[in-house]
Amino acid sequence: MAINICSICYQHQEENQVVPYTFFTSCPSISKREHKQVCYTCYKRYMTKHLHDSIGQIKCMFCQESIEESVLMHWMGEWDKDLQEERQRITFDQHLLRSENMVKCYACDNVFEVDPEEASYVECHNHATPLKTCIKHRTKLHEGESCQEYDESIAQLNSVQDRLSQVAIQDLIRGKCPRCQHGWYKGDEDDCEHIKCVCGMEFCGLCFVDYRLASKDNSHHTITCRFHSDNLPAFPKEYT
Repeated sequence: MAINICSICYQHQEENQVVPYTFFTSCPSISKREHKQVCYTCYKRYMTKHLHDSIGQIKCMFCQESIEESVLMHWMGEWDKDLQEERQRITFDQHLLRSENMVKCYACDNVFEVDPEEASYVECHNHATPLKTCIKHRTKLHEGESCQEYDESIAQLNSVQDRLSQVAIQDLIRGKCPRCQHGWYKGDEDDCEHIKCVCGMEFCGLCFVDYRLASKDNSHHTITCRFHSDNLPAFPKEYT
């Protein structure tokens, strides 16, 4: 009786839990008789992770060569119809994004054939209140703004958000590394003051003394630092 061991999780598997060899006939790693096998659980986990990859960009988990979409659809149809249907929906949306003449309602799966030169939006009546989708942006129609005005407002909003992010980062910065001057901050104020910089330098986050010295003798901290030996609580004799 053949022993089936998954090459990913290294677990023993029953014959019906291993992906058939025919799924990998084009894979060089398999054709070279390396006897690689993968269980359905690991294979599904891998495919689910890459389900939203662009058409033609999902790769074989062994040789990392791209898998033809038709082959991929056949494989999924053999072992997971739900995954196959989800992939079909995703690739359909990807085709729509590439097409200038097909637009999908931003709130449902209704698709419209359009002429971008004659209309700026489509109106979907699949809802209690008709919904409008911008043809150019494929989003909810920005009523009251032209597409150019909408682009400008989005660019301005992104610029403001970038500036706010920079201000927020500057507010978080506690100091600079003594060696490379790279700014640093603590994600949690309760974290210890032993700081490790990206350059490799380790130092005290309060007085910036080299941690290699301070770890041997607390008197190397500055006298005002709470980790200086004079500022630490005295231990009872039985602990010294």
